[in-house]
Amino acid sequence: MNLLIPSRPAGHGTLSGDSLQRFVWALLLVAVASTPTSAQTVTDGRAWWNVTAQEKAGTPSPWRWYFEVQGRMRDGVGALDQLLIRPAVGYDLTPRASLWIGYGYTPSFPASGDVLTENRLWQQLSWTRPAGAATWALRSRLEQRALEGNDGAAVRARQQVRLTRPLPGGRVSAIVWDEVFVHLNSTRRTASGLDQNRVFGGVGVALTPIARLEVGYMNQYINSLSGPARSHHIVSGVLGVTF
Repeated sequence: MNLLIPSRPAGHGTLSGDSLQRFVWALLLVAVASTPTSAQTVTDGRAWWNVTAQEKAGTPSPWRWYFEVQGRMRDGVGALDQLLIRPAVGYDLTPRASLWIGYGYTPSFPASGDVLTENRLWQQLSWTRPAGAATWALRSRLEQRALEGNDGAAVRARQQVRLTRPLPGGRVSAIVWDEVFVHLNSTRRTASGLDQNRVFGGVGVALTPIARLEVGYMNQYINSLSGPARSHHIVSGVLGVTF
């Protein structure tokens, strides 16, 4: 789920906006530098596309809905690797914080020709804060993954930190984020500990008052349970519409 974060006016706080931005950039640089690499890491070029629709914040009701469809291609764009369908319901705690609960249907299409199905429940806390001219956001998610052929539910925690800064003119924003995935238990198909890390850098473009496009580069490091680790170089595009 990629909730598209709008630009917000600068706010006041004990830290300056520039200090918060330097802090977030430092966290992301540390995450990139600390991603494990070795001669045994397998690399692959990929493309991900994502279309989302959601109800805008600030309505009389604190309840909101969200729906997402995502396709993940491997071998460049030669083959469909995964399809994700994720509906969710959210509740705005404050203008800057919200709680979400959702479901994910995630079939995978390995090169062997089989179809592996995952059903996923997840809960999420989202929080945003102005940082000078920019906005930074935290997204904390807990997932319960029912993987086909597994011996139990795999519980995974995800933490994303994201910085968005409008560029001159206002329609285009620079975006950078990092997300760490950690399995909290061990199952036949998952091992407790680091699962993967994703780092993204790109731009967001306001196409219309309700539509926004985000495009850029993502690196996905996967800590494999069996076999070598994987590093995917991904062209990512997200089209978000807010009603």
